[in-house]
Amino acid sequence: FGVLATPTRFLEFGASLKLPVVVRGVGTLTVNESDLATLRATQSTLADLAISGNQVSLNFEMPLVVRAGVRVKFPRFDVEADYVFERWTGFRRLEIIPKNINVTLLGTTSPLPTIVQDRNYGDGHSVRIGSDIEAVPDVLTLRLGAFYESPAVPTASLNVSLVETPKFGLTLGATWRHRWFSVTAAYVYVHLTETQVLGSTSRQTNL
Repeated sequence: FGVLATPTRFLEFGASLKLPVVVRGVGTLTVNESDLATLRATQSTLADLAISGNQVSLNFEMPLVVRAGVRVKFPRFDVEADYVFERWTGFRRLEIIPKNINVTLLGTTSPLPTIVQDRNYGDGHSVRIGSDIEAVPDVLTLRLGAFYESPAVPTASLNVSLVETPKFGLTLGATWRHRWFSVTAAYVYVHLTETQVLGSTSRQTNL
């Protein structure tokens, strides 16, 4: 939900709140049979390796998001500044819970344990500023902006499939109008800062 206040005709304040969302999903876990066959053939201790069942559930939490902004209006342009807070600390781990999936190895059958992937996310912060400019009133509007966003993912949790470093961005846009018809074009440039990972805690789980 959100609120918008206009104390004067040239000043606006706004804020919004999105509550956390708990996600509980169900699905199937698919095992690569050719990989299993290779393991059985190449490693004698895995000769009887077998996996039965394929149902899993997944639990995690999407973040609380708070947004706030201020807009100052002038006759032919405005300036807007915004702040965004995302509470990703609720997403510290990803749990995949097997349901009736059993692993047989060395003559013993046991249930597949919960697969835990530690994420250790922190909180994300973003500041943004932008402006709409009426270059030709009722015909051409130009837009420009810039933003910075801090990463919610700690450096130690980065991997090749999750690239999350401090971001700087620039935005440009324009809208041309003619009677009932309009065309809008936009461009965004995002720069991710270079980061060196020396002590990674990210692990790949292969089944």
